[in-house]
Amino acid sequence: KLSPATLTGAELILPDGREALVGGKIDRVDHAVSGGREMVRIIDYKTGGRDFDFAGVLQGLTLQLPLYLMAAAERAETRAGLYYMPISQPVVSDSVEDMEGAVADAFRLKGLTLGDAAVIRASDNLIEGKSTVLYDVKSTGEEAYSGSVCSQAELDALIRIAHQKSEQTLEQMLSGDMNASPAARKKRHEACEYCDYKSVCRFDPKKPGCRIRMLKTIKQDEFFTLIAGGEQDALDD
Repeated sequence: KLSPATLTGAELILPDGREALVGGKIDRVDHAVSGGREMVRIIDYKTGGRDFDFAGVLQGLTLQLPLYLMAAAERAETRAGLYYMPISQPVVSDSVEDMEGAVADAFRLKGLTLGDAAVIRASDNLIEGKSTVLYDVKSTGEEAYSGSVCSQAELDALIRIAHQKSEQTLEQMLSGDMNASPAARKKRHEACEYCDYKSVCRFDPKKPGCRIRMLKTIKQDEFFTLIAGGEQDALDD
């Protein structure tokens, strides 16, 4: 069991040598030992549920999970996974035959899992075909899995990208670059709808120079292919 006192924040180092720590509260840290190997995964509870957003990582908008895993697994041998977990009571139709299964399905962990047999068995030791614990993870053979799984190199690259993007953002802030630059996925979606500070920045897309960044969806395979082509190119995309 890991207590908050055992974790330090994610360290950011700027080109001029200045340092900062990113702190936060991790909802849940799971720790396991298999074959003498220490494994750690992190879980963030969401009332509405959420998919892992690869495009958001590249844009510096969804860095929470990678930074959490970076901090929580600093001294662990294996970074096992990072997830969102819905906590709201799901609505299940009375016509569903397996109601208990439908409810369990709604609470599966959404995110990214290290495609390692020991890691996946630690989460779902009865996995046959589709996992009942991990969303979009499927057993395709003996110690073979498909879906939302990745290699250790890919998971490490994801964390590096999030870390570097955090350092870039901090450098921009300290240099005085505080321009409002909201993002949205749909043209008719209000980018600032849930922002507590919209009355302060007074961003108005109708004003000259006020532009909403339109984000495209990036799938997992595309994300890791982009990273493989050069992490700096991915950061500058």
